[in-house]
Amino acid sequence: MSTSQKYAIKALREFEPIYYRQWASQVKNAFAEREWDDYLVTPPPELPTPSSSTSQDAGGELEPIPFKPDSHINALAKAFLSQSIPYRYQPAIEDCASAAEIWAIFIERYGTRSREEELRYESELLSLVKLSTETIDTFIEKFDNLLSSIRAQQDLANR
Repeated sequence: MSTSQKYAIKALREFEPIYYRQWASQVKNAFAEREWDDYLVTPPPELPTPSSSTSQDAGGELEPIPFKPDSHINALAKAFLSQSIPYRYQPAIEDCASAAEIWAIFIERYGTRSREEELRYESELLSLVKLSTETIDTFIEKFDNLLSSIRAQQDLANR
């Protein structure tokens, strides 16, 4: 009988900045599947420990159990995340000790939404022209990717 678990996402796809949102979504899904969600939070969720031997406070509510990261899972999470990052992006994460630190760097660099970026995507869309060397399928894929990037930058109300 095998003790290894079977996951739908066995390995993450290689990171590419233009597809950051799709990559980040896959990372979140893979970590959720492994129940490693707390290993993407920086700093790790430190909740107050119960003041008494019971798990209820004076109001009768249960106090949450503090998250204590397991060093083995922390190492697995970091390795799992960093294996999907090509060498050209590795210098940014060289000093990271955990998956949460890597995740924070990538959110800061690629996950921010700005009006300037949205305008840049819109101008790319307006100047998009099918080249004679492109097939119609390639052009449609390029158009769809650009449109998806624009929609990802916009708030739900503005889409």
